[in-house]
Amino acid sequence: MVHILIADDEPLILDITKTYLEKTSDFTVDTAESAREALEKMQTTTYDAIVSDYQMPEMDGIEFLKTVRGSGSDIPFVIFTGRGREDVVIEALNAGADFYLQKGGQPKAQFAELSHKIRQAVSSKQAKEALIGAHAELDQIFSTAADGMRVVDRDYNVLRVNNTLLDLAGISEDEALGMKCYEAFPGSRCHTDGCPLTRILGGEERVEGEVDKERRDGSRVPCIVTATAFRNPDGEVIGIVEDFKDITELKQAEEDLKKHRKMLDIIEFLPDATFVIDRDGQVIAWNRAMEEMTGVKAEDMIGKGDYEYGVPFYGERRPILIDLVFSGEDELMQKQYSNVQRNGDILIADTTLPRPLGKTEVLMGTASPLYDSSGRVVGAIESIRDITDRKRMEGEIAQSLKEKEVLLKEIHHRVKNNIQVISSLLNLQVKQTTDPSMKEIFREVQNKVKGIALIHEKLYRSENLSEINYGDYLNDISAYILSLPV
Repeated sequence: MVHILIADDEPLILDITKTYLEKTSDFTVDTAESAREALEKMQTTTYDAIVSDYQMPEMDGIEFLKTVRGSGSDIPFVIFTGRGREDVVIEALNAGADFYLQKGGQPKAQFAELSHKIRQAVSSKQAKEALIGAHAELDQIFSTAADGMRVVDRDYNVLRVNNTLLDLAGISEDEALGMKCYEAFPGSRCHTDGCPLTRILGGEERVEGEVDKERRDGSRVPCIVTATAFRNPDGEVIGIVEDFKDITELKQAEEDLKKHRKMLDIIEFLPDATFVIDRDGQVIAWNRAMEEMTGVKAEDMIGKGDYEYGVPFYGERRPILIDLVFSGEDELMQKQYSNVQRNGDILIADTTLPRPLGKTEVLMGTASPLYDSSGRVVGAIESIRDITDRKRMEGEIAQSLKEKEVLLKEIHHRVKNNIQVISSLLNLQVKQTTDPSMKEIFREVQNKVKGIALIHEKLYRSENLSEINYGDYLNDISAYILSLPV
């Protein structure tokens, strides 16, 4: 419903007009017998339009109109009067009246025309308000858009620019406005046939492409630029509207993806069983060697989380070495693994797994974090090697060495005893012989046996059987010589 206020000092005219408009149109009509009364009603009631007589006591229709317009209201206002002087019409229109209608003639035609003018004035105001709202909405969209935007005229002048583009280009609004577009935010297509403005003026409706743009500080930023024609109300192309989407992160993501794929290709053909998880613990790589070791295909494991990768090894979901890269729980690691080594952020450890028929399997795991190009931890990788045979051989070698150590001790004991017997026999001969020359021979032989005994003792106690410390040997043999009787 359209709510109308009619002001006229003739009650009969008010009643007739009210009756006709409410019966023939979707109007609700209030009446006032003076401009003052109408102004008072406007204080408490909102109206869609005002119809006013011209000649009224105290305040005529023109003064009433000026008062309404002076308050800042743009409500549709129709002068409906018996006066038809040209000067009154001009004054009314200059004061802001939407229409001026003269009373008289056929009542039906007269009120039909009034109804039409009221509806036309109300519709015009509604359309104007909608247009203003649309412009405000578009202005807000332009100003707050996530992409950089600017308007450029046919002469390459920047007419308007939003805050996102100012930040992207590294310039201020005062700098950008009035500058040439190729100065404010230059790119590789400026001054070429690929220039968006050149192509739009050449007849294209829309131009889109990827281009590197240069910021004020000289740094470059990759953008997807979309340009469309900017037209005046007559449809003439007067410039372009450009949209700049910063794709720096997209480019970095593409580069990371390439590296990721390359890494996965390398992992796939590593000889050791290897898998990778992301920061959420989901498997993103499971190579062929891992398939062979576990019997689990990559398609059955990739994408799984919740420690699913622990099942092939332990028969249950549980944290394994790769998870300790994130948690750093050394105490837990010591309980579950042996031969634990931590080299920076790399973990190396052994674990023994039970197998059927009382057998065991020894696996060595090496786990480390994975980083993206900015140095953030984005996942972890673990390589697992079956070292059961190596451990068995190490055990056999250790047992063999232990047995040889026992044998070596026995040999040392026997040799030491034999040398002692020889030394004692020589000493006995020295005491029993009266021939000085024979005594000298026996003592010389006895000294040589002592030297052999010292070398044997040194070799036995040395960690390296292929050599002895000659300095220590000289000290010991000198001490022995000095202890002999003169």
